[in-house]
Amino acid sequence: MRKTLYNVNFVQSLEGSLDSAHSDFLHSAETSASGDYDQDQVHSDGRRSRPSTDTSPEIDVRETEFGFVYGAIRKAMADPEKLTYVRATAYALPFYSMIPPVYMQASVPLDSENTAMYLVWYDNEHPLSPVEVKAHETFLGLRMGEDLLPDYRRPGRADNRWFQDREGIKSGKTYTGLYGTTMQDIAVQESMGPVQDRTIEHLGMTDKAIVHMRRMLLATARQIRDGMEPEIPALNSDYRQVRSAAATINRGDDWWEKLYGAASTASLEKGV
Repeated sequence: MRKTLYNVNFVQSLEGSLDSAHSDFLHSAETSASGDYDQDQVHSDGRRSRPSTDTSPEIDVRETEFGFVYGAIRKAMADPEKLTYVRATAYALPFYSMIPPVYMQASVPLDSENTAMYLVWYDNEHPLSPVEVKAHETFLGLRMGEDLLPDYRRPGRADNRWFQDREGIKSGKTYTGLYGTTMQDIAVQESMGPVQDRTIEHLGMTDKAIVHMRRMLLATARQIRDGMEPEIPALNSDYRQVRSAAATINRGDDWWEKLYGAASTASLEKGV
């Protein structure tokens, strides 16, 4: 587990974990496409393989008692006409996200303009080895003493342009000039200002999960504003059911049932 501090509202941190499409661009220097895998795989050198080159995923949101699960559906590299690669991310109110294949993120608000982000990575089958821990730390850019200071902030910040490597961009070494996927996310989110002006944004079809999350939080905020007791079914839900999933499946198959199973999907659905 690693912790880092963002100079942003917690919703901006949370939105990054609910936007699958951005990873194909912002994190492209750390990712290579390969048909040898059925889901994302982080290697010992801190790079990631993804079984798809599709940069325009279809987003399908399914509501649950704890929040929702959304599937990002891409053409699979192995056979794009017959197979799809699906990444299912779970959002649990108020600020948790389970990101496939092996991450849990909590974007905990410290105040209106600062957030503590906790990132946990794991393996369901065995304890992580030191090599695996180091691989994820490198991929994420969360190495203590290198990427993170003792106070959990980063040397790179807005006033030094997050130490962006402009020469690396010119030479083609890096797409963003920033190293580590979390560091890239932080720079983008902090560059918007501590509270983004959403009146000037232009959302697209791949932002469906973000829209869904905002509507949930706004509905709760309006209930509190109006003096009502907020209705939050998540408070009574079983958080052990909150999990991500990823797999390459046949085109046309129901990803919800394929990734979670008929019994699990029935119990996860809102109102069941």
